[in-house]
Amino acid sequence: MSYEYLEDEDLVHEVELLSKQFKAISSQIEKLIALKAKNAVSDPVYRQILDETLRRRQFLEKKFQEVVVAINNRVKKLETEESQIAHELEIIKVKHEIGQLSSTMYEHQSAILQSQLENLRKMRTNLITFLNEMKSASKKMAQFIAQRPTLTPPTSQPPKPSTPPPQPSKTPPSPPTKLTQSQPINIPPMSVEKKTSTKKCPKCGAENSPTAAYCTNCGARLI
Repeated sequence: MSYEYLEDEDLVHEVELLSKQFKAISSQIEKLIALKAKNAVSDPVYRQILDETLRRRQFLEKKFQEVVVAINNRVKKLETEESQIAHELEIIKVKHEIGQLSSTMYEHQSAILQSQLENLRKMRTNLITFLNEMKSASKKMAQFIAQRPTLTPPTSQPPKPSTPPPQPSKTPPSPPTKLTQSQPINIPPMSVEKKTSTKKCPKCGAENSPTAAYCTNCGARLI
């Protein structure tokens, strides 16, 4: 917002709002610091709310710097207009006294000019009052912030070294066994199952013991 282009009444309204915001945030910082001084608020909550409030204060301070320029310029403009009206009031007064202006016209014009002069003075006074209030609130906030309780920075513990995973033990390979001629390799012979032979009777075909002389079935002589 450009305060320079606001009408006089609009500028007074904006400056009044800004002054209320300055006083409110100054009171908030004062109460927060008082709570911390009584240990009625934890460090993390105190830090968080204080940081948020200081960011709002920084935003208001930026607007304050802009409005200071606008107020100073507007006050000079109002003072110039007041001087012009005061000059016109003196003119109609003299004209009335020498008879160039009737009493009715003088009273009418004088009332209009006096009303304009009063409004200008009122606006100028309000602007200066609100400006002084913001300056006082800004100075007060700076004092509160400078005298705020010192917080102990959070202790940061060094990270514990991670335990390295166990490394598999490396067993050196055993040297290969050298074969010499004095150490022949003996391979055990495989046992061969002996097949049992039988005598077959030529007459009835029955199987008989290989040592039998006669068939156990028909009694015939075995060959």
